[in-house]
Amino acid sequence: MSKARENADKLRDGDKGDVIVAGPSWTLDPNAIPDQVSPANTIRGNDTGDTAATANLTPAQVTALLPPANALTKGLVPASGGGTANYLRADFSWTAPPDTGEANTASNLGAGTGLFSAKSGVDLQFKSLVAGTNVTFSSDANTVTINATGSGGGGSGDVVGPASATANAVAVFDGTTGKLLADSTKVLPTGALVGTSDTQTLTNKTLTSPTIDGGAATALTTLAVRNAGAGTFDMTVAHNGTLTAGRALTWNLNDAARSVSLSGDLALANNFATSGNFALTLTQTGTTNVTLPTTGTLATLAGTETLTNKTLTDPTMTGGTVDTFPIGYRNVPQNSQSAAYTLVLADAGKHIFHPSADTTARTFTIPANSSVAYPIGTAITFVNQNGAGVITIAITTDTLRLAGAGTTGSRTLAANGVATALKVTSTEWIISGTGLT
Repeated sequence: MSKARENADKLRDGDKGDVIVAGPSWTLDPNAIPDQVSPANTIRGNDTGDTAATANLTPAQVTALLPPANALTKGLVPASGGGTANYLRADFSWTAPPDTGEANTASNLGAGTGLFSAKSGVDLQFKSLVAGTNVTFSSDANTVTINATGSGGGGSGDVVGPASATANAVAVFDGTTGKLLADSTKVLPTGALVGTSDTQTLTNKTLTSPTIDGGAATALTTLAVRNAGAGTFDMTVAHNGTLTAGRALTWNLNDAARSVSLSGDLALANNFATSGNFALTLTQTGTTNVTLPTTGTLATLAGTETLTNKTLTDPTMTGGTVDTFPIGYRNVPQNSQSAAYTLVLADAGKHIFHPSADTTARTFTIPANSSVAYPIGTAITFVNQNGAGVITIAITTDTLRLAGAGTTGSRTLAANGVATALKVTSTEWIISGTGLT
């Protein structure tokens, strides 16, 4: 091979050892570059993530290349965040140290002897509990129980009492221990004690606000009663006694089996009144006596009763009947309407008035007997004033018949017209008048 051909083969594409030829691009093998001199404390490396020439790396680049340390792998220690108290744990996290405690103090609660004795360094020292005679201790995780073991649950020894006491007074227990006594100051009487259920005679005793249930009071010369407080008694019962001024004598009769019987006359100087469902009130006029009949029954205000042989002088009668006929009016009362109107039972015997101020045509309706049952013979008049709108007199389901013609149905009443409807059967009315068509 000639020298020219040998040189041409060397320039062809391919790996020539330290140089890689690719057309016009020649790439040097990084490993063929000799080490360069670096400054002190310098780390050389490649942080590009690909094959590249080495370079002097900054601390930040070196830190980025190294992994963080964990419980199983060596690596970089995480930043502490500053401060002087935090420490690095085995899991490579910075943590504040646990509470190192505080200075302890101790005191006894209450006025008795406490168990705490002293504090020596970190040692809290307590007095020991020693079981005395007839006393044992038992304890669990939270409680120490002191048990008395003497006969009957009590201790031996003297009962403790007060420093001084009232002579002949009853001693009582102070608390529930059974060992402390107190002075009740209640002195025993010289005579016999009164029992709650004994049969005994009380002499010279005053009962304050007693409740007496049953029994009998005999040989009383006077019984005085007051409602409350002091002063004059409300009632005094004595031989030939009377109620004093402003006083009341009241008996409460709680059921029908109770009664008050007077064997003599009852004379009253003022009004007499009772209360309840059958109250009676007699009012004295000062000039006229009230005499109750000796026979028959008293008439009541609202009762349904028949009066016989009675004369009514100028009475005022509202409604009702005389000899089975309804009591009517001595005039024709007016019911003025300025809108559509349906008659009601109270309109019987009245006239329905349509005033001239209402120029609008209106309808006045007679209701069916099934809804308003006017008695047969009921008459109702319709009046349409001068200048008022036309009135239509209608009926619902019953029959309204025009007098003379006999035709049925609604009727028209012109202004200045007057018409009267008369009920002739339970479901039929007949109507006639002036201005009626």
